Amino acid sequence: MRCQIFRQIVQKFRRHTDVCRGESVSQGFRFTENSDGTVTITGFSGTVNDLTIPASLNGKPVSSIGTAAFQYNTDLQSLVISKGINTIGYNAFAYCTQLKKLTLPDGLTEIGTAAFNGCKSLTYVELPKSLKEMKSYAFAGCRSLKSIVVPQSVTVLNFSVFESCSSLRYASVSGKLTKVYSNAFGHCTSLIGLRLPRTVTNIYGLAFCECTNMTNLTILSTNAQIDKVAFDSCPSLTIYGIKGSTAESIAKTCNIPFSDKTAPAYSLTTITPSVCCAGSGVTVKAKGVDGTAPYQYAVYYRKSDSTVWNKAQELSPNSTVTFTPKDAGSYIVKVRIKDGSGRITEQNTTIQVKKPLTNDSVISARNIRVGDTVRVIGKASGGQGTYQYSASYQLSTSTKWVKLLNYGKGISADFTPKKSGTYRLKIFVRDGAGKIVSKTFSVSVSG
Repeated sequence: MRCQIFRQIVQKFRRHTDVCRGESVSQGFRFTENSDGTVTITGFSGTVNDLTIPASLNGKPVSSIGTAAFQYNTDLQSLVISKGINTIGYNAFAYCTQLKKLTLPDGLTEIGTAAFNGCKSLTYVELPKSLKEMKSYAFAGCRSLKSIVVPQSVTVLNFSVFESCSSLRYASVSGKLTKVYSNAFGHCTSLIGLRLPRTVTNIYGLAFCECTNMTNLTILSTNAQIDKVAFDSCPSLTIYGIKGSTAESIAKTCNIPFSDKTAPAYSLTTITPSVCCAGSGVTVKAKGVDGTAPYQYAVYYRKSDSTVWNKAQELSPNSTVTFTPKDAGSYIVKVRIKDGSGRITEQNTTIQVKKPLTNDSVISARNIRVGDTVRVIGKASGGQGTYQYSASYQLSTSTKWVKLLNYGKGISADFTPKKSGTYRLKIFVRDGAGKIVSKTFSVSVSG
């Protein structure tokens, strides 16, 4: 109640201050008018999960989203920005920590400083071809973001633009890129590789610092200025480039392996589920990138405490492979990819396999008299997550089942028969993955 009262007070205060500073309100959006007849959204008073920012308010086109307009909005989960909006301002959606899905419009030209900084649930974003600039920290701290394709129109990667995007595995940059500033990909600990075009003139200090899993960086420029700490704490890195280039020189200075060959392809691999039960299928979906087509894929798996690899698939064009682990334990899944140039790379991923779901439910008695009580107690082991139970009984001379216990209503129930005869008690257990296993008991009831 106090929180609700406080929110009401804040909303009243905002409406008052909106009037004082010349803001208008429509559909929950606060906005100001610009000299060109468009409007800038400055805030939002709603609490919706799925939001579309409109192309117009009060009949006037929306051209931009202003400073901190939606900052710290933890209700937002899905966001669509309408066509016609060309600028997203400083901190506009910073720390919208539940934002998972983002749709940006064609025509957008600028994403402001820290616009989506700290949006830790954002998994994917498609940058429009119209985009010209992403300012510093634009997507910093988007730690669920898995891939990004930077369009041709973006020629500079600003300071910390993707810093600490710790799940970012694949990035493709513009063929007209000129500069990579400090920490542009700093602390992107899942980034495997990147190809920088001939147009790159500068790679500044710490640009790729602590990209601890980056195995290959291709630098096609012959004379780019590269800071000697650009690749600080990149223990797995090999630089690929042109013999005699500044890339080769900096690699030698920094004791980083260098090759003038084509960098190996790598795989964007997803494995579902990452936690499963023995006897259930595990699906591997691989996708070759940054290599020469066509690609071939091989998949192997083994228990972590074993040295013997099981073959799910030898090298084949088939990129989706399913295998079934028989025993519980921790498993290592190896995906090997071979591109059209014959270069091979591998990726290892760990998954957890649990014991199959088992229904261990019990009853307190199997032979009773009319009026006595039998207690049904739900028990289970294996499977995934929390357990829920359901139970029903049926007199053998009847086709009707009577419910004793519903899922989520507890783990036990009492059964007191009013007639003699043979009864069947059926108990169901359901785990967190939705798997259901039943167990049936027979109870003899005498008069």
